[in-house]
Amino acid sequence: MSIRSVLLLIFIRLCFMQSMHAQVDFKQSLDSTFMFIGDQQILTQKSKSLEFQVDPLAYVDTLSWMEILEKGSWQQLPDKSYERKIRFTVFDSGQYLIPAFNIYYRNDSVVSNPLQLDVSFVPDSLQELRPIKDIIETDAPNYFPYYLIGGILVLAGMLFLLYLFFKADSISPGTIEYKIQETALQKALRNLDELNSLKLWQQGEIKIYYDRLTDIVRKYISDAFYLPALESTTEELIEKMTHSGMDYKHLQDLKIALKEIDLVKFANLHLDISKHQHHLDFMRMFMESNDSIGRMLDVQNKKTFEKILGSELASQFENPQEEVPRNLLDLIGPLGEKEFVLISGLVNKNTFSLPKQWVLLHERKVGQLFRWHKNLVDKTDQPALRVILIVMALPFIAVFLPFLMIIAFWKNERLIQSGLFGLSKQQKLILNYKEL
Repeated sequence: MSIRSVLLLIFIRLCFMQSMHAQVDFKQSLDSTFMFIGDQQILTQKSKSLEFQVDPLAYVDTLSWMEILEKGSWQQLPDKSYERKIRFTVFDSGQYLIPAFNIYYRNDSVVSNPLQLDVSFVPDSLQELRPIKDIIETDAPNYFPYYLIGGILVLAGMLFLLYLFFKADSISPGTIEYKIQETALQKALRNLDELNSLKLWQQGEIKIYYDRLTDIVRKYISDAFYLPALESTTEELIEKMTHSGMDYKHLQDLKIALKEIDLVKFANLHLDISKHQHHLDFMRMFMESNDSIGRMLDVQNKKTFEKILGSELASQFENPQEEVPRNLLDLIGPLGEKEFVLISGLVNKNTFSLPKQWVLLHERKVGQLFRWHKNLVDKTDQPALRVILIVMALPFIAVFLPFLMIIAFWKNERLIQSGLFGLSKQQKLILNYKEL
């Protein structure tokens, strides 16, 4: 073989080895060469090929001072090389070395670059300890203002309760607004004015106009003359009025007007336009001219306490001739009577007797504080002991009064309300219309 051939073979061999070396390049690096104990660090490994005989991680895993947290995986980079990131930590201080390892590939091997790492303790930020100071004497907390405010509030609550209990069931003159009910005439005239203002017949609503007009007239006759006008025909109504013994004015004219209105309502009779206003004006005149009869019958038929309860029970009221409200009339039944107590002047008991349903309604409307007041008064028959019991109970009730008010508001319960009946200055019964 010639010298030229030998040199050519050597050149080819060197080129081949250089190419193989370029294919197995391996490097590794740290994010930082310094860290604190317990911090986390990244070891980055890079290689041109993954044809390892032994995974380079196995060499790293032999380092006892290094705690591997995440092994990572090889990822291909845009330049066709590969990269892996290994997350680790160190739990002891010192200088550590990741030595050079022989990395064996399938056809070649390389030596990794060594890395040095310094691990240090976390710096102590505490300042130098100073001498302990002597005990400093401080003034005791001053709770007096709080006690004073609390005492004032309790005292105010006691005075408020004392005022309520002194007042108890007594009703001051002028505090009760008596309901003055409209007379039958007043109500009827008001309804006629409202009907006239609607201008129904002017708008062609003839039947509606006469329906309302006859309703007003019949309701007036029913309320003023105590006759069943609402359920009677025109003939029956006129006959009852004729035989009632009362000298009604314009009765025949009323009969003619009602019959004519019936023809309009039921037979489609067409009246002259002037008749519509005439009928309303006539009904007004009829009512006003017979008002004296209505007043007389009202006096005869008025349901007063004396008429409903009798003289003995009615004498308990300030005004026995006062008319009994419809609400109470509806409650009168066969249950008999029941006694109940009203209190005046803190400890004075006043006993009354009324229909049982009235008393039960009264007791349901009494507030919780007044019920407690009555219970304390009922504990003994001696007025002096009653005063002592109430005075002893006042501080406790005053302390819990705000909570009682909140609970009463939350549950929609009555707390300081009086009942249906109160006491006049003469210790007589007064009906509290506000509670009806």
